[in-house]
Amino acid sequence: MKILLPTCDKYQFLVENIIFNFSKYWPEHFDVVILGHSEPKFSLPNKWSFIQLAEKSSPKDWSNELISFFDNFNDEFFINFIDDTFLTKRVNHEKICEMINLIKNTDKISKIFLSGSLIGFNQFEDTSYDASVVKILPSSPYRTSIQTAIWRTSFFKECLLPNLDPWQFELQNNHDPNHVILSFKNNFPLSFCHFFQSYAYNHKTQAV
Repeated sequence: MKILLPTCDKYQFLVENIIFNFSKYWPEHFDVVILGHSEPKFSLPNKWSFIQLAEKSSPKDWSNELISFFDNFNDEFFINFIDDTFLTKRVNHEKICEMINLIKNTDKISKIFLSGSLIGFNQFEDTSYDASVVKILPSSPYRTSIQTAIWRTSFFKECLLPNLDPWQFELQNNHDPNHVILSFKNNFPLSFCHFFQSYAYNHKTQAV
């Protein structure tokens, strides 16, 4: 399992902080692949690597660059992570591993959100898969949100249409009932805050 972390030169400084943040709250994390533009100006520790998507970019190139990357990405599953996301407490790695086994062994599941950040924005129903998770109903918005989740790669690629920026990608509202999407309603294995909120610096992250 790989964690994919897309970024750009403007926000690359955040990644150096994420490395420290992971060492504090998720030391047993999986291999992290940074997907960016310029080579990082800081050293990468073990389990961290960098792949250049393009030399320069703009938000509207977001999906096009990822399409090129995923053309050569052969893993069946991955975890996505946003570059302005900071963990706020110890990650329940064991629970994440349970969810990885669940999605690997259940063909109908296409995605599992690892927090409860979108529960208030979505309609959901209880499920027999796990007492902590619910099924996000097909009528819900933000099913394609890029909040941290385990993705079935084939589903992500299906959603990855050309010429989308990250916000357009999130607002596709994929209503296909054949794609089961789960989210935690409690006992989240991963809790976080965002460095930026509404394009402004989030001062709460200073203590993270």
